Amino acid sequence: MKWFLLGIVVCSGFFSFSQSYRFKILDPILCFDYNRNTLIVIEDSTYRLEISLKTKKVVKKPLYLCNELSFEALRIYFHPLSDKGSPIYFIDDGCGWVCALRNDSIVRIDQSFHHQNQFGGAFFMRKGEPYIFGGYGLFTTKSIMTRYDFKYKQWYLFDEKRPRVSFLNSVYEKNARSLSILCSQDHEKLCKDNSVYRFDFETKKWSYIGTTKFFDTLTRVNSPIIFGNIVIHKNKIYEFNLTKGLLHQYQFNTAGWCHRVETWNSNFFMFSVITNHHSRKTFGFLELFTAKQFKDKFFERSLPLYNPKKKADSSGILWIVLSVCLGLLGVIGALWFLKARRLPKSLPTKGGLSDLVEEILTFWLAKPDHCIELSEINDFVNHDHPSPDNLKKRRETVLKQFSVELSVLYKFQEGAVFSTQVHPKDKRMKILVLNSNLVNKIKKVN
Repeated sequence: MKWFLLGIVVCSGFFSFSQSYRFKILDPILCFDYNRNTLIVIEDSTYRLEISLKTKKVVKKPLYLCNELSFEALRIYFHPLSDKGSPIYFIDDGCGWVCALRNDSIVRIDQSFHHQNQFGGAFFMRKGEPYIFGGYGLFTTKSIMTRYDFKYKQWYLFDEKRPRVSFLNSVYEKNARSLSILCSQDHEKLCKDNSVYRFDFETKKWSYIGTTKFFDTLTRVNSPIIFGNIVIHKNKIYEFNLTKGLLHQYQFNTAGWCHRVETWNSNFFMFSVITNHHSRKTFGFLELFTAKQFKDKFFERSLPLYNPKKKADSSGILWIVLSVCLGLLGVIGALWFLKARRLPKSLPTKGGLSDLVEEILTFWLAKPDHCIELSEINDFVNHDHPSPDNLKKRRETVLKQFSVELSVLYKFQEGAVFSTQVHPKDKRMKILVLNSNLVNKIKKVN
């Protein structure tokens, strides 16, 4: 009778709502073999447990770690990654070492080092290759995406165009075409993971999707636990669908403390910590659900996740156009003001010459042989002590104005009003000589 009752208890697990398993440690390594549809649990350095999702049976197999790796280091500092058609990899938390499960051994396959540059980043697989986005290292948060190259056995930057965001231990979701992340923008605090961004692997472009106030709704008591697109907080489980912009909310009422939920191959794996109050012993407890079973048992509701970015309405566009027009008017006014200040007021007099030109002409005619040095023109245009470049431009402008006004008033060829010669004692200096025929015309008129 005793063995009959024991058989009923053991077999009832196969016909119950979910399949459950008990482990000796509270935080074993969980990873998934897509090729064999098998969950692998590592709770010791000498063996692994393989749970087939088809038969639900547990098979214990030996495990050997390479000499460079300890079980505690593998459990704490490495991320298990796998995908359809690829083996199971264990990636260094800060980017660097890459190990793989081959037969019964976990061996190191890279030629890299401990980068310690992407702690808390988004770890995922794409086309059989490990990737990491974001994280923290060298006293700064990162917005880089790195890819492991199996040919060179090193990590390389995948994309140079980095978004101005910070990603650290937050929610992310990867599908065949894109990576969606819940992150902070540069002007926000790190705890404000309210912005949704998406990276398209085909175009290699980032796009802003919208904002969510999800983390603002959580209390500060008990920090949320995050695994990919799953968030656990108190007795709630939140599944993020960043692609569709939905948040699925679940509520669990188990005897233990749920501290991990993973989704592999359309199955949910819930790992809890349970204490036996009679023996006062604590152990790990794993439950397996299909997607339908998990939803039927825990589902509460689905909510819109974020507010999509709003398109500017007509009034907003009108304000933008008006702002641009006002800005252009301001620039034109400033340029006009600066131009007006370049030279002193020089309006034509009744005799046809401006005050400035008449002043220069009087000065020029008083010189012997009607010759002046080019530098002497500076005295007429340096009223506000301009820079050497501006002084040169003003001098050229005044001489141009001088030639134009005299040629018009005295009907003389503009280019022949004065000539330029090299100073006989210093070739670096120039002498301006007023045309003698023009001088005679001026004297006759006056």
